[in-house]
Amino acid sequence: MVLLIIIFIAILILVHEFGHFLLAKNFKVKVEEFGIGFPPRIFKFKKDETIYSFNLVPLGGFVRLYGENEKTGSLDSFSDQPPKNRLFIVLAGIVFNIFLAYFIFSFISLTGFIKPIFDNSPGNLMIFDVASSSPAKIAGLEKGDFILGFSNFKDFKNFINENLGKEIELKIKRKNDIFTVKLVPRINFPKNEGAIGVSIFTVDYIKEKFPLNFVYGARLTFDYLSQMFSKIYEILKNLITVKKVPQDVVGPVGIFKILLNLKDFGIKYLIFVFGVLSLNLAVINILPFPALDGGRLIFILFEMLSGKEVNKNLESIFHLIGFVILILIAILVTIRDVRIFIL
Repeated sequence: MVLLIIIFIAILILVHEFGHFLLAKNFKVKVEEFGIGFPPRIFKFKKDETIYSFNLVPLGGFVRLYGENEKTGSLDSFSDQPPKNRLFIVLAGIVFNIFLAYFIFSFISLTGFIKPIFDNSPGNLMIFDVASSSPAKIAGLEKGDFILGFSNFKDFKNFINENLGKEIELKIKRKNDIFTVKLVPRINFPKNEGAIGVSIFTVDYIKEKFPLNFVYGARLTFDYLSQMFSKIYEILKNLITVKKVPQDVVGPVGIFKILLNLKDFGIKYLIFVFGVLSLNLAVINILPFPALDGGRLIFILFEMLSGKEVNKNLESIFHLIGFVILILIAILVTIRDVRIFIL
């Protein structure tokens, strides 16, 4: 399972880099190296002017373009391309990740899958996790069970809060069986567990016929992109006003833990989550931040609108500073992830 997750994550990043690679080739920009994984190298071969390398760290890949950070006076240099060409090359990785998510959503909606609902829309309550020694665990509830009789999480939460310390009955559906359990929601409970000790998703079962599955895939892609941009705005606002990382933001370790927890829900659910992660990668990369594709787009757009060339040394320093800041943020979030992981 761990190997499968690593492969999926590598595919997400490779698709992104392959977008840059194809558009660079289309505009006759020299691709010095297309790497699968990250160095140190295991082996390489050269075809035409491009080195194709296979590297030890299997988390994605990279594209190294000739003249990426400085003008060379050569027509096959990235920096010597017209601004429009550079714009398309930089955007290509983002677009490829969006299309990957679109095709994933279109495919699994044709075969049928359980989709999480991230707002208060009506759906079915599915148990995502059960805390050990909690009332839910003692009552025999399991990951993947459905709680019947409630159309959204808010109604269920209100019901639990109104019955703290009292015995309640819950109707549960597990595969094809429906049964009732009794438990008592705790008045006092451990941090991050809740009164009965369950993590819950509101979900809906989705299955669309061909070719309507492609329409649904487009709608789902647009919906998730809108939600992600809204969430990014909230996170940035929180960082500026409160000066801390929001509790619901996770980094690499947190994402890995979530993916491991999803293994019991089947391969289609895991594929769906990777579609969502592909959109996340696209959204993060389009942000106008140094070292990201969005940061490069800002310089290209400035050049297109002003007609003035940007000093490449200044741009390189700008991206280097941004890269250091990104690494520091990643370390901060990962430290918190590790702390959460071991609790």
